Amino acid sequence: IGYKDNYYAWSYQIANNIMGLLRVAVPLLLFAWWVLPERSEKLGLNAHHLDLKPYSILLLLVLPLVIIASFEPGFARYYPVYQQHAPVQQDYPAWVPMVLYEIGYGLDFVDVELMFRGFFVIGMGSVIGRHAILPMAVLYCSLHFGKPVGEAISSIFGGYLLGLIAYYTRNIWGGIMVHIGLAWMMETVAWIQRAAT
Repeated sequence: IGYKDNYYAWSYQIANNIMGLLRVAVPLLLFAWWVLPERSEKLGLNAHHLDLKPYSILLLLVLPLVIIASFEPGFARYYPVYQQHAPVQQDYPAWVPMVLYEIGYGLDFVDVELMFRGFFVIGMGSVIGRHAILPMAVLYCSLHFGKPVGEAISSIFGGYLLGLIAYYTRNIWGGIMVHIGLAWMMETVAWIQRAAT
C-alpha cells in the first residue's frame, strides 16, 4: 500500500481540502473587500435572508434519488470517497480517521460554494446580473467529470438551482449546507450499501 499503510494519502487529502479552502477563500474575500461595490455581501457570507428550512426540505427530497443512484455500479466504484484514502493499519478506532477525513471532505465544499455561487454568481452577478448563473452551472459541471454520469448530469441542474437561490438571496450558507449534506449523504448511503453486500 505504501508509506505507513496509506497514512500519507489520508493526511494529504485532509490537508489538501483545508489548504484548498484557504487558497480560494483568502483571494476571493480580498477581492470582495477591495473590488465589489457591495462589500457587506462578502460574496454571500452574510446572514441576510438566511432561512435553512427550504434547504433541509431540498435535502430530504434528494435523499430518495441518492438511494436509487447508490445501486448504480459507477456510484459503488466511486463512493465512499473515504475508502480511496483510508489508512489500512490503524493505531486507533477506525471511526477516528474516517471522521477526520469526512470533516476535511466537507470543508472542500465551502470553497466550491464560495467560488461558484459566491464569486461567479453573487460577485459577477453584481456586474452582469442573473446572466452569470448559466455559465457558472456549466463550469460547475466540469468539476464532476470523472464522477458517476448521473451525478455529472444532475450537477448542471443542481448548480443552476443553487446559483438561482444564491443570486436572489445574496447568501451561500444554504448552498454550503446542501452541498455538505449531499456529500455526506452519499458517503453514508455508500457505506450502508457496502455493509449490506
